[in-house]
Amino acid sequence: MSLYEKFKTKLQREGVAEAMRAAARWLARLAGIPYDVQPYDYIQAHAERNLHRYLGCRREDVHRFVIVGAHLGHEVSSMRRRYPRAEFKLFEASPRYVQALRERFRFDGKVQIFDCAVSDVSGEATFHETNLEGSGSLLEVGDLAKESYGMKQSESYKVQLSRLDAPAAENQYADEIIDCLWVDVQGAEMQVLRSAGELLNKVRSIFVEVSAYKPLYNGGATFAEIMGFLGLRGYVLVGLGTDPSNGTGNALYVRPARTLFVDVPRQS
Repeated sequence: MSLYEKFKTKLQREGVAEAMRAAARWLARLAGIPYDVQPYDYIQAHAERNLHRYLGCRREDVHRFVIVGAHLGHEVSSMRRRYPRAEFKLFEASPRYVQALRERFRFDGKVQIFDCAVSDVSGEATFHETNLEGSGSLLEVGDLAKESYGMKQSESYKVQLSRLDAPAAENQYADEIIDCLWVDVQGAEMQVLRSAGELLNKVRSIFVEVSAYKPLYNGGATFAEIMGFLGLRGYVLVGLGTDPSNGTGNALYVRPARTLFVDVPRQS
């Protein structure tokens, strides 16, 4: 997300002092000045900058991102600069942000937007918005989120559900390599991963939010669950950064080339 959005969210969650300290960190990082960086911020910035190195390829050879929980698409702008040949499949369930997302990328032929929630079942479900921007979920707010960020539910509405592999088949990219599956779904990570089915065999890396101790949302995934699921499928944890105060953060997993089962060549 943009520096403005990050600052606003930090201000809402943690107050003026922490927001100002965070702003100083972000501005220093942009200027290349060493400064204290939170682990979860570091791993996201590092993944955006160095994904091609983890994949063992040139920047120009990164072709496809699937982002689930796209919010306003700020990651797209950052990664577009670094991976100029990449296309982006964006999934966003919240009516708060879908229209703005469509407006932002309406003339961009390399961005495709799906206005649904991703889950391991199809149909319809309740989506829970909160008082903090970009923190809505299929799951209700849990005690850890309330205690850590003052989060509370603000509204809810029905949204359509889709498996991740369904749009891939319908839009003819099910047989293509996905260089990175980027998952930002506020606790519903396991639903997204399970919904990929055989599509997961085409995914080279996964960037995902994690909760090391207990989930922020009721019924949310834990780091141990995600680690177990992805480990059995050949993924290796190569980056992890968590908030020292509550164990939530970000992780990057990569599947070594020898375990990537692709029987259809990549299309340029």
